[in-house]
Amino acid sequence: MFFPASLIIVGAHYLTFISLYGMWLYGALAGALVAVGAASIFLLPDLRDISGWIGALVFLAFAAPLYLTYRASATSEMTLP
Repeated sequence: MFFPASLIIVGAHYLTFISLYGMWLYGALAGALVAVGAASIFLLPDLRDISGWIGALVFLAFAAPLYLTYRASATSEMTLP
């Protein structure tokens, strides 16, 4: 139960990044982490043992889009007069 509960807590933690950084992609990341954690607890108890690995895959899936979004916003801020 540790890893599914941790996924829910960490997913909720990423919700604050939406307003801090103005990137809605953090909301998708938070939703995915909370969904994996909740599904592991309530729907598919067999996933509890590997939910930490599934969470790591979710982070890896979001790493490139988050970086590219950040890079695009940083580039657009540099071009402003």
